[in-house]
Order: sequence, then C-alpha cells, then structure tokens
Amino acid sequence: MKHGKLKAVSVVIIGLLLGYAIATQLNGFLGIEFIPKDLPVEVVPDEVHALDASAPMDAVSAVVLSSGALQDELLVRAAETLADAVQTRTGQRPLIAEVGDDLPAGRRIIVGAQSAPELAKSQPESPEAFTLAPFLPAGDDQALGVVGGSRLGDAYGMYRLADELLAGADDAVLFSQPQTVAPAMSRRLVDLGAVGIPQDPTGWDPANYSHHLRAFEDVFLAEAPYVDQEKFAEVQAQFADYVQRVIAYGNNGIVIPGFLEFINFDHIGDGFDVYPADSDYRARHLALRDAYNQLIDYAQDAGMQVYLLTDMLALTPPLEAYFGQQFGGLDTENPALWQVYGSGLEELAQTMPGVDGVMLRIGEAGSIYNLPGWDYTSALAVRSVDATQEMLQAFLGVAEQQDKEIIFRTWSVGVGEVGDMHTNPASYARLLDGIDSPNLIVSTKLVGGDFYSDLPFNETCAAASNSASSSFRTGWSSKGQWRFLITSPRCTSKPWKRCAPTTQRSTASGSGTRMEGRSRQDRCHSTRSTDSGSTSTPTATSPHG
Repeated sequence: MKHGKLKAVSVVIIGLLLGYAIATQLNGFLGIEFIPKDLPVEVVPDEVHALDASAPMDAVSAVVLSSGALQDELLVRAAETLADAVQTRTGQRPLIAEVGDDLPAGRRIIVGAQSAPELAKSQPESPEAFTLAPFLPAGDDQALGVVGGSRLGDAYGMYRLADELLAGADDAVLFSQPQTVAPAMSRRLVDLGAVGIPQDPTGWDPANYSHHLRAFEDVFLAEAPYVDQEKFAEVQAQFADYVQRVIAYGNNGIVIPGFLEFINFDHIGDGFDVYPADSDYRARHLALRDAYNQLIDYAQDAGMQVYLLTDMLALTPPLEAYFGQQFGGLDTENPALWQVYGSGLEELAQTMPGVDGVMLRIGEAGSIYNLPGWDYTSALAVRSVDATQEMLQAFLGVAEQQDKEIIFRTWSVGVGEVGDMHTNPASYARLLDGIDSPNLIVSTKLVGGDFYSDLPFNETCAAASNSASSSFRTGWSSKGQWRFLITSPRCTSKPWKRCAPTTQRSTASGSGTRMEGRSRQDRCHSTRSTDSGSTSTPTATSPHG
C-alpha cells in the first residue's frame, strides 16, 4: 500500500516537473516574458460634479455649400451633422443650401474657398487642413467660413465645428477668432469594421476559436457567378455608411482584407503557369476584382486612401502546387519565390489602380485564420530574418516602381527567428536595419504586447534607424463597426514622447478595432503639422486634427 502511494506521488511530482519544463521551453520558444507592471495610481474623486450647461448660442440661419455641393455625399453628410449640432445648441435647424440659393437672413456658416471671395485667402495649403475664418460678407450678417485645403478638408472642418458646438464652445469666440487646424498625423487608417460580417448572433459559436471574421462569406462565392449581386448591394450600402462615418471621426484611409483573390499571375511565364486559361480561379478573380474596385472607387472618391491586407504566406492550391514544382515547396528564403508575389503586386497595381498599398503580416497565419470551403489560405512559413527580408525587398522593389506603399506589421505570436520582432529591439534592428525604402511603413504596437495600455512601452518604437516609417497601434481587439475607438495615444503622453526626439512628422491611423499611428525615424511625426499657415495645431487625440 505504501509502495503504491509513493509511486503515485512520484508520478505527480515527475508530471509537475515535466509540465514546468515544457512550459518554460514553450515560453522561451514563443518569447513570452513575465514583467512586473508599473501601474499608475488610480485617483477616484469623492464626487462627480455635473457639467455646466452650454453657453447660450445665437441662431444660424444657413449652412451654405459651394455650387454643386448638394450632389456631393461627403459634403452633404458633414453639413447635416453640422446642422444637427447647431439645432442642438440653438433649437433652430439651419437651412442647408448652395451659393446662389435664396437664403434666409441671419448668421451663416459658409463652406469652401470658392463659396465667397473673402475666403480664398484663408485656404490652407495642406489638403486635409481647414480654417475656421470669421468674416463679414458685403451687405450680409456675420458669417463663419469653413475653408479646407480640399473638399475632404471642408468636410473635416464641418465635423470639427460640429464637435466644438456640441462640446459647448462659445460661438462668440468661434465667430470672431480665426483658427487653422491640421491633422497631427498624416495617415489615420481604419480596418473594415463589421462591414460584410453576418449580423446573426445565433450563428456565433463560443467554442469556435477561428480568427476568421466571416466577412463577405455569403457575398463572394466559390462557384459561378462568384458574387451574389443582391447581397453585394447590401454590402455597398454598409461600406458607404462606414466610410462616411470614419471620415467623420477624422480618418483618411481604410485597410481591406484581400490580395490573392484579385491576382492571376499573368506576368509569370506565359501568363498561365499558375492558373490555366480555363481555370475557375481566373473567372472568380475577375468577378471579385470588379466588385472590390467598386468599393475602392467609392472610398477613393470620398478622399480615403485604400490598402489591402494579407497574411504571408498567402496561398491557393494551384499556387502552392506551382511552388512545389518550381522550388520544391514553400522555400521562403528563395528570392525567386518572392518574385512571384512581386509580379502579383505589379498586376494588382495595373488592374486595381485605386489601391495605395498592401499591408503584410507574417506573425499570424494558418488554419484558425482560414475560412472553411474557401481556397484562399495562409501558412505561418515566414519565420527567419532572411525570409522576411527577401519578402520585403521583393514587395518594395515593385512598390517603388508602381508608387505604392508596403505596410509591414511586426506583431507576431512568437514563432521562429523573427518571433519577437515586435518587442525586442535587437531582433527588430536585425530584421529591418538593412531595409531602406521610402515606400516602407512598419506597423507596431505602442506597448510591449497586445492591446493593453498598462503594459510597458514597446522599445522597438524608439529603435528606428532607417528611412522607413512605422505605425503605432493601440486599442481593443473587438471587431465591430458599432464600437469605433476614437481615442489614440496622446502626443503628450510619456510613451509617445519617447519616440518624438527622433521624428519629424507623424501619422496616426485608426480602425473600427484600434487606432494606429505611424513613425520610424523621419516619419514619426507626432506633434505638429507641416502646414505653415496653421495658427493652432491639435494633438493626435483630436479626431479632426
């Protein structure tokens, strides 16, 4: 009996020791560290005082747009938001009209440099900047001009003014003191939010760990006709609403998943080496390309930049078979393999010219990101410095020729030689110091781990040593356009300031799930716009500046 108990205890002890050894080795393999947090002291007020009521505001009779602007969805939506804000403050909704219309008497908000001769001199040079310029039109009542450097700047100005009014700004000051505002960050990107995701809570399985969002799963089809036009029309409406909303939040770019779905590799061999002339893939790619181009054109027309997002290695069965024939498998350190993807980027630039660039991620891939029944998959096969550098060089070579940008996301689950590139400055430098391209943006998180602000500062954010730029990312990883995060790292915060000494310009981007910024040596511009006419420069936390 004693012998049996001793044996059982020995088995338990050995099991615990073995488990500890495995866990330790796994932590080392994945680069997992346990670092004490230095948490700030939380100050809880004894009582919360009620907000003061907004100051009384005199009525505004009209919001006047430039000629033809009532046919412009971007400007009309912004004007409606501004009119709503005025009505909230005054109880009277202003008329939305164009220059030349019969206008009611009273104070007016005049939008656009072409809407009044007095406003032309107030137009800022930066397209996304805007000036709130009080003036007194000849023979009219007092007016406030909203003058953007472009129509997008006009829209940003109206949204900013609406925010100011709803926040209780003194309209006497607004109508008397000019101010120019320019975005503190040149790129403010969003992801696709919940556009195209089935809105059926009963369809979600809490036991399903798949990271695929199921976006467009009932819209884009594996079989002909490849696009369900009725459901695509619904997606177009969702997309339009989402684009206009994120512009209202101050963003200027969107990242859309997709890459191989649009490429036939026509520049490889005789053009049919990967997909034969009668391949269903070819027909599907043409249909998907046409559908996505409609979404991309809409976003571009609204003033947004558009990037595609793909994990690497991105694969289809025919492409994987081609790699097997040519290179003996997925030889990611072979430059010739990456030339295949580079040729795909060149084809993409020619057939989808509205795409401004491609975002690449190598740190997460595999079965949990794949959609069952869909032949477009990914493999976690880019694990070494050599493989990653070959990938970047191939994409950047084409990007520089085609005037496109490559955004490289450093986040990784920790596998392989580059598994800690997102938090280890030495690994980051070893990987990127040899890459020098004005077309490279490196995306990394502001904190040393996933999206939690109490984690230590990510030291790779201050490790920039070449002419590339990198984006700061922070936020919650909860997908959905109903929960848009409109806060970003403050330029005045200690973590952000740690990058500022090596930077000249900054760019921030946001998404339905996170806010991003960009920096790296000469582009981590986090404090001031390059607009020389700016009389006031907001921080990165301002949605419209």
